[in-house]
Amino acid sequence: MAKIKVDGDAKRPSADKEALEKLGRNLRRLREENGFSQLRLGLESGVSLHYISDLECGRRNPSFLVLFRIAKALGVGIGELVDFD
Repeated sequence: MAKIKVDGDAKRPSADKEALEKLGRNLRRLREENGFSQLRLGLESGVSLHYISDLECGRRNPSFLVLFRIAKALGVGIGELVDFD
């Protein structure tokens, strides 16, 4: 059976990993700017401490609702979490 290759497949895992790492760096920066520990952010957002830690390390791909809850707890828009410029 022939393999079907979609343009960009080879670059996708690397690009996805990079995006998750950038999200994690933004999250950590915003959390620290707000004076929140990971525990406090977890309590304020309803997202577990371990999940927040994994997000900051680029190991999780969060849903829109998780991003929404975290952004709301930090008092920022989702756009600030995903602004990679």
